[in-house]
Amino acid sequence: RICHSPRAMASLAARQMMQMQAALARPTKRLAGDHRAVVACLLRQAEETSAGLDVFFILRAAATSAAASARSGRSRWSGQVGFPGGHVEAGEEDHDAVARECREEVGLFLDEPGAYRYLGSVAERCVTRRRGTLVVACRVYEQLRPRCPEHLQDKEVAACGWAPLKVLLGDAQPLRWSAMHGPGGEIWDGFPSICLPVTELYVSENMDEATARQRF
Repeated sequence: RICHSPRAMASLAARQMMQMQAALARPTKRLAGDHRAVVACLLRQAEETSAGLDVFFILRAAATSAAASARSGRSRWSGQVGFPGGHVEAGEEDHDAVARECREEVGLFLDEPGAYRYLGSVAERCVTRRRGTLVVACRVYEQLRPRCPEHLQDKEVAACGWAPLKVLLGDAQPLRWSAMHGPGGEIWDGFPSICLPVTELYVSENMDEATARQRF
């Protein structure tokens, strides 16, 4: 039997944070596009120190029909797992936009003094759409104090919770999107996917826990 000291167990989170900060220290280029969106990757120290860092994920609400999906403009990401965030409005800075989206979607307040700290940004991505190009930015924050979602915006978020960062390095399996969501999602079939063991799961009024865990 191998026993690990608390210092050794805590070192996983420390190593992960050092690697994250080193990667985020590289400057990122701001891309030009017709529209801009920003999401927040939230990290925290897991309750079990040996587990390292946790990452906060949301399960986006699925449109009830193809027509509803088209009207909402969420057809590309409807029903998918991702980070909280959304479009940057005119006159907003990226932080202001993602802080507003986190507040609206899951009731987490990035501007609360002492609760979060900004670590850096991931390289931006450009998505081609029928209505022009969309630039997606990702800002990374560390949660310094335990905070729970105060609400879920039902039309946007079906569920949310935390998952260990280390599981993202596990063996990926082909995604079976159309088997879970029906015809029309074949474009996503076969993409590498990871089953997320979400803890502190919160679900909206339109979602049940068993279905949420299956879709994470």
